Amino acid sequence: GTSGSTMDAGETNWQSFTVGGAAINVIGGAFDIQAVSVNGALVARLRSGEGTGGALLGTAESITINATGFKEFWFPVPVALSASTQYTLTIDKTSGTYNAHSVGGDLFSGGRADEAAGTDYDFRIYTEASSSLGSISTTAGANSKKVGVSVSTTKLVMVNS
Repeated sequence: GTSGSTMDAGETNWQSFTVGGAAINVIGGAFDIQAVSVNGALVARLRSGEGTGGALLGTAESITINATGFKEFWFPVPVALSASTQYTLTIDKTSGTYNAHSVGGDLFSGGRADEAAGTDYDFRIYTEASSSLGSISTTAGANSKKVGVSVSTTKLVMVNS
């Protein structure tokens, strides 16, 4: 399905998920915004366990919502998550009215959307493979004057769409 949960300022929606077989460092993520009635802003947070009652592990920078589609957010410091452990990504509406896209099915084992068991929001989690942020190579190819960029950070995108 393509339903969504209408979110007004001051409300919180959440999606729980379970990390796979290896620990990860979360650097950001994205929620799919389906409809925007009133432009606004949101703040994403990572919490332990399922729901909003777990320990706060990280708060992303506030982002503006003024159009539909995936809205990315970034944590100022990577958030370490343990393997085989459940966590919750919350989106706290600070202003505006908009809908998070719900996929209408349970696509993530070990996770669910706040609106109903057996339902997931369309979301992504971005992780880094190491603490290294990469390096810049200044060696140009034989027929090129371009500068290459070598990045050792890998984004792992958990997508349910």
